[in-house]
Amino acid sequence: MNSFQGGAELRLLPSLKKSEGQILPTPFTTSASGLQQSSVSPDSEVTGNQAGDSVDVWAALGSSRPGEGRVIDADAFLALQKQSVEQALAEAWDFLMDEGHTVEDLRNACSRVGRNNEPALIWDLWCEDGWHDGIAQIVGDVWSAAEYPERALDQSMWLEIFGYAGFRRDGEVAPPPAESLTLYRGATAEGRFGMSWTNDLEVAEKFARAGIRGRAVGTVWTAEVEPRYLLAYVGREGTRGESEYVVDPAGLIDVREFGGSR
Repeated sequence: MNSFQGGAELRLLPSLKKSEGQILPTPFTTSASGLQQSSVSPDSEVTGNQAGDSVDVWAALGSSRPGEGRVIDADAFLALQKQSVEQALAEAWDFLMDEGHTVEDLRNACSRVGRNNEPALIWDLWCEDGWHDGIAQIVGDVWSAAEYPERALDQSMWLEIFGYAGFRRDGEVAPPPAESLTLYRGATAEGRFGMSWTNDLEVAEKFARAGIRGRAVGTVWTAEVEPRYLLAYVGREGTRGESEYVVDPAGLIDVREFGGSR
């Protein structure tokens, strides 16, 4: 992998630029309850660190601790984490621009920036003509890995990306289903027109009943979706196993509450 060297010019990805020179990935947020997501490891999480609190930065960033460790205040931690994000993005950008890598290598490169930052990285590659078939193969994985993919990118952005990639089943080009599918979605009434659906009723019921991953408790919705509105299927081993179909909302004409929802 190409390494980001100190003193080298940092490539600023367009969707990561903020006003007044501040550079923060769109999904990277803080709130009154503290830092909600680590940008280095896709599964790490640091919470409860308000301004003035102290954190063990090496443990938080997943790095080996030199000597006795280094404890800093939360503001300094945020600065260090932002720097780490920028470095990871620069390295991942250069790596992903090269077509000479396996799909698994591309997945691993994306994972270094954190699963909630992957959509912005993929979008910027698209905007900067860094797209190739290897990237198209991992779009479904990037979508599925992100905690809230439709917050990371607008629906219109996802439609553009998936539309160019064409229908894929677990990353591989495949014909879409020959007939309309009965799909389900566990969501609130306000969220029923989202892009993530499943053909597994039990998965939808879990999302509806349990409020999975911080979502509000809702109900199960169902729709008959024509093949032309199916953008991708993600269900391979190593993903969340949710038998997920990514759907163009234009095809959600008759969304109704599922009568058998418990």
